[in-house]
Amino acid sequence: MKGRLIMATVAKLESTEEDFSPNTIYPVTLNQILPFPDQPRQHFDEQGIKDLAESIQEKGQQTPVVLCKNPSYPEHFMLVGGERRFRAFTLISQLTGKNPEVLAVFKPFENGENHFRIALLDNHHRKGLCELDEAHAFAKLHHKFGDTIARIAKDMGKSVSHVNQYILVAGLPEEVKELMNPNLPRIERLNISAAIKIAQGVPKSNPDLRIELARESVERSLPVVEVSAFVERRTEQAGYRIGGSRRKPSDDYKALLGFFGRTKTQLKRHCAHPNIEALFLKRDDPAADKKAALESIDSVVRQLESLRRKIAGDET
Repeated sequence: MKGRLIMATVAKLESTEEDFSPNTIYPVTLNQILPFPDQPRQHFDEQGIKDLAESIQEKGQQTPVVLCKNPSYPEHFMLVGGERRFRAFTLISQLTGKNPEVLAVFKPFENGENHFRIALLDNHHRKGLCELDEAHAFAKLHHKFGDTIARIAKDMGKSVSHVNQYILVAGLPEEVKELMNPNLPRIERLNISAAIKIAQGVPKSNPDLRIELARESVERSLPVVEVSAFVERRTEQAGYRIGGSRRKPSDDYKALLGFFGRTKTQLKRHCAHPNIEALFLKRDDPAADKKAALESIDSVVRQLESLRRKIAGDET
């Protein structure tokens, strides 16, 4: 029965798009689906994708993906909504060596601009974009498609100031946005509030200062109020200032103590894990992942040993 349904779906590739009922779920094979190249979501939680793939294998696909026909690719369907589900099925295909069946509903073909809007709204309603992807999406709507700030705010259910701030963040240097990668540990990540302060307070004509302030904010784990003061002082006059005070050697000492404190806290949490061995058993390649973890530990230990020798005065 499933085979006949898939063959019927394939046959519709050669028919008009209206043959696809908008309220009907059709089975298609994974290799018939092409991802949308302008997908608004660029950062994905890899563990979340793995969990979704496991759920689909155990319980089946709960929500269909959204596809459309594309005249440029007559033998395939273009993904409109459901990038996470598409990636989960891709992972299933890699693990099983099979071409899985994907349940889908169809929408009429849209131009690139409308396709982007539909994909953005699908992401927004199902599992919100990370701040960085949201900033890039708002900037694209405004700068490339000509949407007003007010329209974006209305369509996305956000305030005008929120949209304005995020568009400013999208204009930050790539080095700053790399620090906002949601896959980074929180302690190593520039939060959106700090990024907004830097985007608002430092002119685009001074990208080096933007990068410098972002790195300092992360390194020192500065609260937003301190970032704001930091930005204000640095843009007013020369010389590092932190929290309104000129940077002193004691600032570096405080940063070093903060590093020690955060490191001890993290180590204590991980060392107290009741069964850390079990973490690796859930991975696709436990042996390789355990080897990578041990190599990381060895690298950290070597660097800490080097730092200890410098502090003790043993290193020439």
